[in-house]
Amino acid sequence: MGYAAPERIGLDMSLKKFRYEYPPTEARFLEAPSPEAAVQYIRRTYPHNALDVLPTLRELARWPEFWKTVDAQGLVVPPPPASAPAKPGPPRGQA
Repeated sequence: MGYAAPERIGLDMSLKKFRYEYPPTEARFLEAPSPEAAVQYIRRTYPHNALDVLPTLRELARWPEFWKTVDAQGLVVPPPPASAPAKPGPPRGQA
């Protein structure tokens, strides 16, 4: 049993990335269409701890470096290019 692809059920694929902590100091990550949707998820998921969890909610510009996205074949998808290309520096080990 699986779920339909988001684009097949009419969901917008421009999801925002969020980080929150629960329990304290344990990072968790979430994608949602808006901050309001992320807050609703946290209130529904942690009804007795929402006041502890909500102050830790932060929107992220991109996923952390350790986060990997894979395709249907299980191959790592390269991250999207940065908005500004980095300046090329000297090769490693040489100054």
